[in-house]
Amino acid sequence: MKKKKTTRSVRSIMKKKKKTTTTRVSVPQEIIFEILKELPVKTLLRFRCVSKLWRSIIDDPLFGQSHHNRSINRPGGIKLLFVTTLGYHYWTFYSTDPEGGSALRLSSNILADLYFPLYSVKGLVCFQNCNCNPNTRERKPLPPVAIQIPGGFHKLTVASFNLLGFDRASGKHKVLNITQFDFVDDDEDEGKTQFKLLTLGGAASKWRDIDHNNTDSSVYIPLDRFSVGDSKRACFINGTIYCLGTIYCLEKRRVILAFEVGPESLKIMPFPKGAASDSFFVIPVRERLALINSRVTEIWILEDYDKQLWKKQTLKVPCPCKRSIVPFCSIGGEILFGYNEGKFSFFYYDLETDTAGKVQELSKLVASTPVYFTNHTESIFRLEGI
Repeated sequence: MKKKKTTRSVRSIMKKKKKTTTTRVSVPQEIIFEILKELPVKTLLRFRCVSKLWRSIIDDPLFGQSHHNRSINRPGGIKLLFVTTLGYHYWTFYSTDPEGGSALRLSSNILADLYFPLYSVKGLVCFQNCNCNPNTRERKPLPPVAIQIPGGFHKLTVASFNLLGFDRASGKHKVLNITQFDFVDDDEDEGKTQFKLLTLGGAASKWRDIDHNNTDSSVYIPLDRFSVGDSKRACFINGTIYCLGTIYCLEKRRVILAFEVGPESLKIMPFPKGAASDSFFVIPVRERLALINSRVTEIWILEDYDKQLWKKQTLKVPCPCKRSIVPFCSIGGEILFGYNEGKFSFFYYDLETDTAGKVQELSKLVASTPVYFTNHTESIFRLEGI
């Protein structure tokens, strides 16, 4: 009898231990949030299937913003995004480290219009007819823009461009559409520009007119037709979309169109003195607008947006092929330049020391196909409801 009691007591103890070892530990949602935002987008997309809780966290716009901010500050978080095309209108995205190395394919065979200014805003890229997140491989078409074409003219040319921005207050992306009309009647040149805005997100998203009282509606702003090769003529910096244009009013004058995404205000800025006669690339430098002339000999940096104060600096770029050199982006005070002479190479230029770093070959992938670059940060932003 004693042996049976002993056996029963041992069994009861083992059952209690077994129950103890299978007890679940509850991890606070805040801890899960902090852990997940350290992970790359590719891993997060897989982890959305772990549980309903994890899916809700990853799909939360607040998590997307926090994850993007962490990606910016993480070492190696800023990537170089580039696209290639093997057929008309079909694009493939690749990502690589600005320090060099192999390229990672993100999205393939994206059907999109050829003409667009290539730049990345919070991980999204805007084509002429759609928005795309290269990391999540999502692509959503944009609704068509209603164009009110004036009648009674013999010749008419219409050009339309979409520029992407982000409103920090609402946490939403916005697309600025600029449609310009160039028509001739009775041997007199006339023109008109139409501005519309689309807020991404929500089933009721639709284009609406922009109040541009700060710009004379009779003034024509013929923005040169964008092509991917000339995509460095528009960018988004710290809440403002910038692009280059020209005003024909008594005399031809180069201007900068500035659209503040939050208050949705449109502004025409003059070029810095001594810079209006050249063609330029537009890039952000230390969260400020920078103009680099096509000869890559001078740079103007907008030091004060409200007072329109510019700082001019001479560039001492040693590259012998200045006709083909293009500024990609900037990281801190260094500008990343690239050029193609049989193989695509790039180097950093330090604005403080006026010196260029070591020339590096990017990838054999881009040697034989058209390729266009922009800086890019990973983002888990969803394109639902566009």
